[in-house]
Amino acid sequence: MDAPRQIDKIAKMQQVLELLKDPEIFALVKALVTDGGAQASRDENNAPKESLPRGWRGSMAMTALRCVKHMNGEFTRRDLVEAVKGAGYEFIGRNPAMSMQRTLEKLLDEKAIRIVKPGAGRRPAVYERNDRRK
Repeated sequence: MDAPRQIDKIAKMQQVLELLKDPEIFALVKALVTDGGAQASRDENNAPKESLPRGWRGSMAMTALRCVKHMNGEFTRRDLVEAVKGAGYEFIGRNPAMSMQRTLEKLLDEKAIRIVKPGAGRRPAVYERNDRRK
């Protein structure tokens, strides 16, 4: 038995338990687990049809939509990329942020999100969830 390795695992589990004390993080983890986690994001048949806008077939778009529903406050494209990765989606391309651009446009079109601050130059656009969808 490797005692230092076991101690490291215990410390990590304690960190997870500490994070789960936050109601928002607990709700996000619960939603991901009850949705089937990464498998649900890859399996279109598990997606609730009524919650997906028409034409949303790609698993990246579905995963991003699920992540946005659990986001609170402002976020950038990079934040959404990290949330989608955290939900189990694996990007194929070399630049995940570029891959996310079309999905952000879909989210804006569907009024799932809105722009808080437009991007300019090296400053990224800032978005937030729009709870008043059309």
